[in-house]
Amino acid sequence: IWFSLGAPHLNETRLAAAAAIYGLSPAQQRVAKLVADGLSLTRIAGELGVTANTARTHLDRIYDKVGVRTQPALVRVLLSTAAPI
Repeated sequence: IWFSLGAPHLNETRLAAAAAIYGLSPAQQRVAKLVADGLSLTRIAGELGVTANTARTHLDRIYDKVGVRTQPALVRVLLSTAAPI
């Protein structure tokens, strides 16, 4: 699933703002960005050089911090976060 709410740099700004708001670690931020880019969990693990279980753990912790349970819901919340202007 891929969402675009404007120019790519705006998505990155929104993701950075959401990461700060929800207290995501740097590893969780990388996973969240790759989820927002539409990558599967297997591809995310490959991109980050970690096991699928590690990627799943990061994703589960992101879900807990953000308060969602699915990737589409996560992307909606992260990309709808108001970015500072």
